[in-house]
Amino acid sequence: MMDTSNQPARAAWVLRVLLAWLACSLATYVLASLFQSGFVLAGLHSAGAELPLGIIVRTLLHDLYGLAFNAMFASYLLLIAIGFAIALPIAALMKKWTAARSLIIYPLAGAALMGTMLVLAKMAFYGITLYAGTRGFAGLACQMLAGAMGGIVFALLMQEKVTRRENLIQETLP
Repeated sequence: MMDTSNQPARAAWVLRVLLAWLACSLATYVLASLFQSGFVLAGLHSAGAELPLGIIVRTLLHDLYGLAFNAMFASYLLLIAIGFAIALPIAALMKKWTAARSLIIYPLAGAALMGTMLVLAKMAFYGITLYAGTRGFAGLACQMLAGAMGGIVFALLMQEKVTRRENLIQETLP
């Protein structure tokens, strides 16, 4: 017979991980979208376009919606969420094997995810950058920063679990 006494705690942990994954994916997407739009708007401004505040705000909101739901090839939000679904378990294994801190390993995983995803997308589309604001070093670096920030969100949301575990260990020690 299977021991079911730990199932509620396990279910709560799985829910917590899923919510942390969703939050880090959304945080990364919002930052990445804003960075992407900012680089495009900066490029237009440097080319001489006049950009009143209303146009800037409308563009940022349009891109927040459009990159998630109206993307030409693939939803940027979906790509980020899938990327984190791959990167976070790998980071968790690396954390376990290396004793790296959560606030280091998860942001590194997020940054690596964004850099890898954008380079692979460019390779898959014969050198064409799918997201105009990610062209060049600064654009790519900002996307990687967005991934790192998402990793920080994940680490912070999962941190309480570590604290609780440490408290249990300290309570059981003589």
